[in-house]
Order: sequence, then structure tokens, then C-alpha cells
Amino acid sequence: MKIRKKPPQEEFVSQAVRTGGDGQDAQEIAFIDNALFHADHAEDELFGEGSERIEVADWHFISPSCLEADGPPIKTKVLTPKQEKLLFLRYNYARRRIRQAQIRGAIRGTFESLMIWRQRAQDARDALVNANMALVPAMLRRVNCPNVELEELISEGNVALLRCVDRFDVSRGFRFSTYACRAIIKAFHRLASRRATYQKHFPAQYDPQMEKCDLGDRIHRQRWQDSIEWVRDMLTDNQAKLTLVEQTVLLERFAMAREGKGMTFEQIGPIIGLSPERTRQILRTTLRKVREAFDKDTAGPVQLAGA
Repeated sequence: MKIRKKPPQEEFVSQAVRTGGDGQDAQEIAFIDNALFHADHAEDELFGEGSERIEVADWHFISPSCLEADGPPIKTKVLTPKQEKLLFLRYNYARRRIRQAQIRGAIRGTFESLMIWRQRAQDARDALVNANMALVPAMLRRVNCPNVELEELISEGNVALLRCVDRFDVSRGFRFSTYACRAIIKAFHRLASRRATYQKHFPAQYDPQMEKCDLGDRIHRQRWQDSIEWVRDMLTDNQAKLTLVEQTVLLERFAMAREGKGMTFEQIGPIIGLSPERTRQILRTTLRKVREAFDKDTAGPVQLAGA
């Protein structure tokens, strides 16, 4: 038996219908069924010319002060029960038609119909989300999660709201906010629990200063300390044959006899009764004598830097 191979265009349409046009499998397109969907007049009642046109403004982020427990009330336009029910019926009916189109496969006109129903489902979902987005900051004011950042809580609440829109069954008879508020608060608590568990295992926060390697600095400090000790031993034995003035300038300039920073030439000058320029010249001569003594002592450490 010879099997006819589909033309490239027909194969593309078949693949687009099976995936819904965005790569999703047909099994992932779920919907909440309703008795109205099985009636012959369902499409006309939900999307016909006589159906109500519902306009919902886009949600804009509110001031952070509204998230505080004693902050001003969050003002937003609330859907009436009739409008809310109509939007959920439209959303689930559109998803039902998408599922049917995916199951039928590549039939003439199916792809165009699929795109129309996908747009209708997206419009209904956007309207429901924008109309109920204020539930997230409202529920955020009722919880206390000090170990979680505000941005993470808002993000987790938004994701929980999207899940609620996809799973809400309008035929049960109660409002969407009754179902969504509990789900959003539970999402906050789950996030706080995960963060507490993470902090229990990793109590220290990331500190960039702790990640830096200070090996070079420690080697430099050790060499400097060794040089200071060597110079002190040299001064004790006076191997460089320094005068009392030269020893004083060297000790005060490099703070060898005390803790802290070395003194400037202007500070050393009054101690020895000389000008700062003459003090600098004496230090230069002193360092030359120290280097000569160092060259004779091959076991000595690195020599001191110049003035």
C-alpha cells in the first residue's frame, strides 16, 4: 500500500494546529467544562452581537506605601458577578474550541479558526487578570514575611493569580476573589517556607568582599614586617654605622618604634631641629647606608623602599 506524503504546506498547518501555534502539545490545553458549552447557541450567547462588551483597563503598579498594613486603600474597578461569570465562560469556551481544533488536526479552515479562538481566549484571560491584579497587593498587606523580599512576594502572588484564572470553575457559584485570595496567601506562605529552609542550610548571605583573594596583600605585609624586623636588628647592632639623627629619622619615618603611620618630613624636622628638605636628604643618605649593609648580609629580607 502506497502512503501519500503530505505536501510541505499541509504538514506545516498540521503541526501548527497540533501545537496550538506556539509549540504547546494538545494535551496541555485544558479547560473547565460547563453545561452551556454543549448547547447549540453557546457561541452566539457568549460572543454574538447581543453579548455584553466588557472593557477592563490595564493594571498599573501602585505606590509602595499601599502595600503597608496601615496604608491607603487600593482603589480599582471591580467586575460585577455577571461580568465575571461571562468572562470565565468565554475563556473556557475558547479553550474548549482550541482543544477540539487540535484534536481534529489539519482540516481546511481549522488553522484560521484556531488563531481566532486563541485570540479570544487571550483577551478574556487578560481582562480577568487585569481586573483581579489588585488582589495580590491586598493579600500582601495581610501577611508578614520579613525573610522574603517584596519583589519576590509580588512575583509569586502574580503567578498564583494566573494559576487561579486557569483553574477557577465559575459553575460552583462563588466569586473568583474568594478562591484566589486563599490561593495567593498560600503561595506567600510556601515561598516564605522555602526561603526559611534555604537560609537554614545557607545562613550566610553572599558577600563580595569575602570572595576576594588577599594572598598578594598578605605576602606584601609579611615581607614588609620582615624588613622592619631586619632593620630593627640592624639598628640595634648599628651595622650600617648610622648617627643618632639618622636613626631617629629612619625610625620616625617608617614608624618602627611605635604603632601607626610614619611621620612626615614636616613633623620630623622639629624633632631633630632641621628643615623638612634637610630631613629628606638625611633619609636618602640613611637608606643608602642601609642598602649597603643589606648587600653585605645576603640572608637579609627585601630592602626598604625609597623615601
